Amino acid sequence: MAETLPLAVVPVFGNASRLHEVLQSLQEIGLPTLVVNDGNGESLTRSLEHAGYAVLDMGTNSGVGAATRAGLEFADAHGYPGVL
Repeated sequence: MAETLPLAVVPVFGNASRLHEVLQSLQEIGLPTLVVNDGNGESLTRSLEHAGYAVLDMGTNSGVGAATRAGLEFADAHGYPGVL
């Protein structure tokens, strides 16, 4: 079944102190969300996955452009009609 809502792509590098607040807001409005961990380490990926979020781990910092592109490719591969 194709997705009907766009995917919210959230690239994260460095200070992730407001990340929980952003993800909670997206969850409250019902948007599917992908966090792109752009070099913050595996502990962030594990904690986000444990909290139930979809996470794409870039491994090392690749830059916001590459992280966003990876999120776009994920959305396309998984049938999302667009991204935010």
